[in-house]
Amino acid sequence: MSERDVLAPMDEVLAAYNRQDWERFRAGLADDLRVADHRPPPALYDGIVGADKFVVAVKALFDLASGVSVRTVATEVVDPRAAVFQLCTTGLTEEASDFELAFNLGYVVDAGKISRLEFFADDQLAVACEHLRAATG
Repeated sequence: MSERDVLAPMDEVLAAYNRQDWERFRAGLADDLRVADHRPPPALYDGIVGADKFVVAVKALFDLASGVSVRTVATEVVDPRAAVFQLCTTGLTEEASDFELAFNLGYVVDAGKISRLEFFADDQLAVACEHLRAATG
């Protein structure tokens, strides 16, 4: 796989997230998607198995906040099937408070779809990269 083959699935999923196009968002995920959330509690997505369950969990954020969007800060290709995106999510709570959440999102691509997602705190880029290298190596 080329670098573009590794980056394109996440680019597409994030674009669909920002448009709230849940059908397209779901299309980029493998049916048997596995999610691990290594961030401090509450680790909202930890242990989710299945793309449909993950989509339901992600959509819940849009019920709690408005103007939610994510932007890519940087990317790090870990190997031919895995990469880490440094991301920043912003939005507005029901109480009209702005929020910003920075984090690292590692993932593995199989057959053109994201088969594994791993969330890490914003200061754990090196840990995320090493974790994915070990998982795919």
